[in-house]
Amino acid sequence: MTKRQAVVIFLIALAVRLAYHQLVPAFDGSYDNGSDSEKYIWRALSILEHGQVIRTVDGQTYPDFGRMPLYPHFIAAIFWIVGEQSLAAITAVQAIISSFTVLAIGLIAGAFARRWAVPAALLASFWPAFVVYAAWALTDSLFVDFFTWGLCACVWASRDRRPAWLLVAAGFAFGLGLLTRPVLMFFPYLLAPVLVYLLVANHGMRWPRAFVHALVPAAIMLALLSPRLIATYMEYGLPVVTTQSGGHALELIYPCLRNDPDCDRATFNQRARELIRARRSELTEEERQNPLILGRIKRDIALDLMLEVPPHIFALSVADSAFRSAVQTMLYEVGDQLNLDPEYFSAVQGATFGERFVNFLAVVISEPFMIIWAVAQLAALLALPVQIVGLVACLRNPDQRPLMIFLVLTAAYFLAINLSFGNPKYGLPLNPAEIVLLVAGGHAILEWSRRRGFLGRARP
Repeated sequence: MTKRQAVVIFLIALAVRLAYHQLVPAFDGSYDNGSDSEKYIWRALSILEHGQVIRTVDGQTYPDFGRMPLYPHFIAAIFWIVGEQSLAAITAVQAIISSFTVLAIGLIAGAFARRWAVPAALLASFWPAFVVYAAWALTDSLFVDFFTWGLCACVWASRDRRPAWLLVAAGFAFGLGLLTRPVLMFFPYLLAPVLVYLLVANHGMRWPRAFVHALVPAAIMLALLSPRLIATYMEYGLPVVTTQSGGHALELIYPCLRNDPDCDRATFNQRARELIRARRSELTEEERQNPLILGRIKRDIALDLMLEVPPHIFALSVADSAFRSAVQTMLYEVGDQLNLDPEYFSAVQGATFGERFVNFLAVVISEPFMIIWAVAQLAALLALPVQIVGLVACLRNPDQRPLMIFLVLTAAYFLAINLSFGNPKYGLPLNPAEIVLLVAGGHAILEWSRRRGFLGRARP
């Protein structure tokens, strides 16, 4: 990908994102995703008012560690610059950031084969998940941008004669991603060994030297996280990344693990609240005000409840989540954001699954937006076998195999972290790998067709 091509693709991606950005007010939609957005907005306002995020309990103020700090500061900076609480300004900046993500994906694909860079970047320019989430006041655009550039730096470090500076860049990118969302808190445990393999297999580096180099990104991530760990230790006596993880495991992941077709969280959450009340009754008043102790109680209860889930149900739930994260489209999000009221399959009535499916098809056929959704969903499903072809083709190619193993394993990290909670939002970090796989599969199919004489001669 030449500099000129990169500029043109960046402008295309930006135009697509800004066009959708303007569709939102045109349809009387909103950039506010509800409670998820509000959790960051009030923290940004607290930063502007107090210089830090604080919460008030019974008239007492305390530092807040319920969300990672980078995105609230990002919002606060934009509010301060524009002089008002403008969600349109936030999402306009995110459109620019998301356009840079497109270039990172093109560069990752270009590390496999130079001619893949432009198709991958163009695909990413129009990829629905990136376009839609750039228009929500949520962490996702920033997080995916940092994560993708981190992957890009690692991939190209394995091809550079002096990889250290790229690994430093990867550490900063992953570290900023961790300061945006806590989902990367366990990522260094996977990154280090996979990066050792990549440097040995693709760079030709000896194992001891590769091991030292592979620790560089993790060390920088820890360095960037250190002020956060020190702050929580000074306040509560425990160095933790966030107080968010216990509630996330208890309120989101565990209920879906039950594999209920409707994922009835209310019933399971009621039981969890009763267990929490029982545990809190054993604490002193001071301990009850400590969010880290409460978070630990939630994590312990979540683990106890998860261990009750039969192994086969657990496996089915995780497999179902992985499939949904990989193939669900963002079109439902578009319908919600643009006030088109899309009909969800779970809301369709019917005595049996077959009856519900027939009724859902009737809804799809009768509503123009649902027809668009159906076409997009069919395209996503048809892309899956092409991606599998791309995976097999790259694994069979000795030059591309190490890169593909690295890319797939880093993507699989998110499937493992999310367990049973699968949707387009949580599958967003998978998209860079999915795009590369789609381009790889398309190229393999075209080359096969040329060898068979269907599309002319194969390239040498």
